[in-house]
Amino acid sequence: MKRIVMTLVTAASLALAIPALAPRIAVGGEEKVKEADVPRCVVDAVKKKYPKATVKGYSKETDDKEKKTIYEASIEDGTRRIDIDLSAEGRILVEEETIKAEDAPEKVRKALAASKYAKFDVKKCEKITKEEKEETAVYEYVFQSSDSKWEVVFDKDGKIAKEEEKKLKKKEDKKEEKEDKEDDDD
Repeated sequence: MKRIVMTLVTAASLALAIPALAPRIAVGGEEKVKEADVPRCVVDAVKKKYPKATVKGYSKETDDKEKKTIYEASIEDGTRRIDIDLSAEGRILVEEETIKAEDAPEKVRKALAASKYAKFDVKKCEKITKEEKEETAVYEYVFQSSDSKWEVVFDKDGKIAKEEEKKLKKKEDKKEEKEDKEDDDD
């Protein structure tokens, strides 16, 4: 009887602990963190560059190869949505601003129109700038068809710098996975 009670107490503790930790876990190995847990120089760098912006949240990720921690601030500055990657020392490494596809430079828009991706709907477009240097800006487009998703990066002259295709799971596969999960839960 004592063993059953201990098992139930342990199970109940885990059931309460796991959901409490879930909000801290983000996509891609990032961990959501509170502003109080972010180095002051990181917070100050964001406020200096974007004084009128509203910070929507912070996350951090450790690069296993280089053993460096990168902080990300997600902000809204008026109608602009920007994710900013910063070093632990407060140096801005990358800014990813969500833009309308038609706001990309003309060379990029023309290259897109002439590419094999012209027939797809743009799901997202970002202007990506490294180390606050406007001349490093590239434009990342996300396209999606019924079975694939593409991330395509154009340089400022309209040349494709990177293409990545990800196969999407079919509805039947998702349905089967959901059913399998429900079976596992029973």
